[in-house]
Amino acid sequence: MSSARRIFKNLFSMSAAEVSSRVLSVIYQFYLARALSVEGFGVFGSSRNITLFFMLFASLGLDAIGTREIAKNSGRINKIVNNILTIRIIFGIVVYLLLAIFVSVVDKPLSEKIVIMIFGINILATNTLLNWVFQGVERLTVYAVRTIIANVLNFLGIILLIHSPDDLILSAGVISFTLIVNSIWMFLLYVKDYGKFHFEFDFPLWKEFILQGIPIGLTFFIIGVYNYQGVVLLNFFATPYYAGLYNAAFNVIYVATLLSTIIQQVYYPIFSKHSDSNQKLHVFQNYSKITFSVGTFVPLFLFVFADKVIYFFGKDYSDSMFTIRILMIATLFIYISISYFSPLIAWKHEKKVVYANLSGLIVNLIANYFLIPKLYQNGTAIAALISEFTVFAIMAIIFYPVFKNLFLIKYLKYLILALISTLPFLYIRLEGLENLILMASSFISFVILSFLFKTIQVSEIKKILKKE
Repeated sequence: MSSARRIFKNLFSMSAAEVSSRVLSVIYQFYLARALSVEGFGVFGSSRNITLFFMLFASLGLDAIGTREIAKNSGRINKIVNNILTIRIIFGIVVYLLLAIFVSVVDKPLSEKIVIMIFGINILATNTLLNWVFQGVERLTVYAVRTIIANVLNFLGIILLIHSPDDLILSAGVISFTLIVNSIWMFLLYVKDYGKFHFEFDFPLWKEFILQGIPIGLTFFIIGVYNYQGVVLLNFFATPYYAGLYNAAFNVIYVATLLSTIIQQVYYPIFSKHSDSNQKLHVFQNYSKITFSVGTFVPLFLFVFADKVIYFFGKDYSDSMFTIRILMIATLFIYISISYFSPLIAWKHEKKVVYANLSGLIVNLIANYFLIPKLYQNGTAIAALISEFTVFAIMAIIFYPVFKNLFLIKYLKYLILALISTLPFLYIRLEGLENLILMASSFISFVILSFLFKTIQVSEIKKILKKE
């Protein structure tokens, strides 16, 4: 299979999986927001995010290293997996114990502590999840199936079992159980296709992997903290009510960045394989066409139709509309940063990337300190916007020497088309299902303009679909 067709196949597989899975995820988040109440949804989001911080810390960046190493040398797959999985199992247990210590000293109700510890099971489940192996060998169909299974089980469990704020603890249990099932399924598939796993203690290799992984792990940890700290800070320093409002708004970013996750998963192994400057430039140009196109239209589309999005969470979340719009502006910068982030990591600039994200975290914490007491959930959204701009600016400085170009003129072209396709609909008011006509019109306008101004070309699509 040609490289272009493989990319197309992986993009299609991951897109189908991520779109269907995130649709289910968004639906059950809407359902949870209504069932648990604003306060309960705030506790749910805060507890989940606290354990996410520990989970990111436990990863050590070894999944990215594993993907990169397998992509470069699939013949060593067993040795790579045996050593990395051994490290991750040991460290996952250690970090879960650290979470238990944290929970024992934090000043929160017992019920909330239980929710945190149940979510904490995800640390162990995630550290044994072998999705990075199948990403490395570019079998993203397997990755896609896992994603679908996880969200189908989550969806069914939550819809069938969660009915009121009293089911908060059960909701955490459903999500943790789902990840455990997925981890076991993927492990068994790996054993079937590549051979048995056994604990391996090649300490020189451990040192090599850990030293390479720490900057990446630290980067993702920092990104996770400044992305997900908002709900936690609002729960601790304001009230669960404001945390619930922000949790609803932040779920819209989850939707807005859906395609960014797919694109990075598909292109990261491709970036990892290329060291020649011309090859790097060719891959990046194709990659940036997708990130710039999606990363301008989707955030602006959700900005314009934020009032329609709130309807799904329920009238109790009406105060989240302005928060959503601030976060969608932040998402514009997220997509530009993503355009630089994934290739920089693949080309071993991870240590520099740490500085960009650490700067964003520091700015975010300082901004939240001043803004939360005055503006609550909107203050947290503004802090996110400021930090995302900071990360973009520093990431641009790091990326510029690679090609002596930031490709911002190219980005501006996509941005103008997205603005023309979305902002006029901000001033058109319709009721009920008629709003679907507006949304469809906005999307169709963007597609037509993209073809007219050749940001999308039929010839390129045909080239991808053809065999070499």
